[in-house]
Amino acid sequence: MPTTLTLPFKRRSTYFFFTLVFLLVPMSVWATSSSPSPLPMGSFDIAQMVIRSVETETQSALQRLIDLVDQQRWDEAFTEGNRLAPDYEGEPLFDLYYGRAALQVGETDLGLFALERVNLVEPRNAEARLLRTQGYLINQNTAFARRQLTLLEAYNLSAAQTERRLRLLFELEALEAAQRTSNTFTLSAEAQFHTNINTGTYYDEIDLPDGGSFEPGSEFQSEAAPALALQAAYQRREQRTQQLTRTLQAGVTSRLSTFGDANNVGGVLAGNWQYEDGRRFGGQLLPFINADSSGLNAVGSIGRADILGTLDADAALILSLGDSNSYSLQGGVSDVLSFGQGAVNVLWQTASTLALADDFAPSSINVSGTLVPQFMWGEHYLVQGLFGSQVTYDFEENATFGTNQQANLINSQLMVSRAYGDMGTVSARVRAFTNLSNQDLNDYRGLELAVGYQHQW
Repeated sequence: MPTTLTLPFKRRSTYFFFTLVFLLVPMSVWATSSSPSPLPMGSFDIAQMVIRSVETETQSALQRLIDLVDQQRWDEAFTEGNRLAPDYEGEPLFDLYYGRAALQVGETDLGLFALERVNLVEPRNAEARLLRTQGYLINQNTAFARRQLTLLEAYNLSAAQTERRLRLLFELEALEAAQRTSNTFTLSAEAQFHTNINTGTYYDEIDLPDGGSFEPGSEFQSEAAPALALQAAYQRREQRTQQLTRTLQAGVTSRLSTFGDANNVGGVLAGNWQYEDGRRFGGQLLPFINADSSGLNAVGSIGRADILGTLDADAALILSLGDSNSYSLQGGVSDVLSFGQGAVNVLWQTASTLALADDFAPSSINVSGTLVPQFMWGEHYLVQGLFGSQVTYDFEENATFGTNQQANLINSQLMVSRAYGDMGTVSARVRAFTNLSNQDLNDYRGLELAVGYQHQW
């Protein structure tokens, strides 16, 4: 069977060119060695003529594509480029014009591929790098775009190319700033049905400081009330530098209930600064209006993340302005651990806080632990549980009972939510809680049922 030799050239002109070069160069070497005459150097002139002939043929074949691009007839140019691609892919002149047309008709990846081929053959082709920068910006690939602009700094650009580079640099900086900044708006509404059940305490008798005593009765009291909780919030997060992230937040909350004492309106205006090394600073203004009082809490805080492993440490100064003004200092540590991956995840959070009164004497200590298991069901459903306990001990004696208050809030919750993409998220939850205290005359228990909707954009 005869053997067929397949050459890796797509065009007959390319094959013809290399054939002549391979024939003429050995001929010239032989002629030079066998004759003292310099006339065989004319074979190189023939080779140069072949090269010019190939370039002329390429220019002529691509002239329609070049004309269409120069006339900004992008759709026609892209169609013409597709027609010529099988024969001319890899030719820098073709790839340059074809890549530019592809960018203009929205075929960004195809255009970038063609332009990258240009710079593989001609690394210092500034036009191809400018067009590649444009394509990377369309794809929001800021790292690759900045790389091209950095390389172009060392090129001898024309005045028009310098102007284009500066314009692309401004676009790049604007895109980088936008990627470092996120704005989030959240609106939520929740319909609640809340029951408070007060039953007789387990204390048989409580001694009062004046020597008397109080024996609680076995009175049973139940209060149930529907309520509507509304919340609107705005958050802006900015990565100011590689080391500093700033977060600003503003919001308002309201709870409207048929039980008048439960009505309230509150707000928040907060700012936080987080450094890459874990340092953080923050401030909050928290105005509030309740059924029987109103005021403003101002909080300033400093902290450090990831000390002694995963522990976070924070300290805060709290100013309470209202019917009676006061301030306190708080400091504590917290830890968050996550277990599991994928659809099943468990979060464990612990915290302890020590509060100081106006005279810097210890006021209270609080220790809490929360376990949050959650399970992703399919692509849209989230099932989340919550089990927590919070223990508080007051160092100051209660004026009525003459004892130090101890409270233990036990809380459990089950929530199921369904995400509807851009339409928002719908949730349903049930919460049961009890608050045990050695001073309250009643053992406080409650049950809360709620259905909510949240939209975020």
